[in-house]
Amino acid sequence: MTGKKLIDTILIGMMLLATLATAGVFFYTQYLYEKPLPNPEEERLKMAEEAKTKLFPNSYKLDKLIINLPSRSSRLRFLDIQAYLIPFSSEATESFDKYKANIQDIVIEIASAMEPEELGTISGKILLESRMKKQINALYAKPLVKSVKFTDFVIQ
Repeated sequence: MTGKKLIDTILIGMMLLATLATAGVFFYTQYLYEKPLPNPEEERLKMAEEAKTKLFPNSYKLDKLIINLPSRSSRLRFLDIQAYLIPFSSEATESFDKYKANIQDIVIEIASAMEPEELGTISGKILLESRMKKQINALYAKPLVKSVKFTDFVIQ
C-alpha cells in the first residue's frame, strides 16, 4: 500500500464498497430478480407473422394480356398470358401499381419480339421470364422482382 494510514484506510474502504456492490448485484440477479416468462402463444404468433413477411412476400398480379406474335404464315398468332411478379420484399408491390402501364408495355414489347415456336418451348418461357425480370428491374434501377410466375400461357 502507500504507507499512510488514512489513504490506506480510504483505499481499502473503496475496494470493500466496490466488492460489496458487485456481490449485491450478482446476488440480486441470481436469487431475487425473476424475469417474466414469455407467453408461448404470443411468441408463436409473432414468429409466424415475421416468417410470412420474410418467406412469402405478396405477389403482384399483372392484368391478363393478349399479344400479337410475329408469324411467317398468313395465320395470325396470339399469346394469351397471365403473370404474377414475385418481389424480394412486400413493400415493392406498392411501387408496381405506380408503373403498371410501363410493366405491361415491357411484357408486350418482349413477348411480341419472340417467335411462337420459341415461346412454345420451356427454354423460351424461361427466356421470356428472365427478360421480363431484367427489364422491370432496369425500370426501377434496382432489383425488385425476384421471379415471374405464369398462371395462363396459351399460344394460339
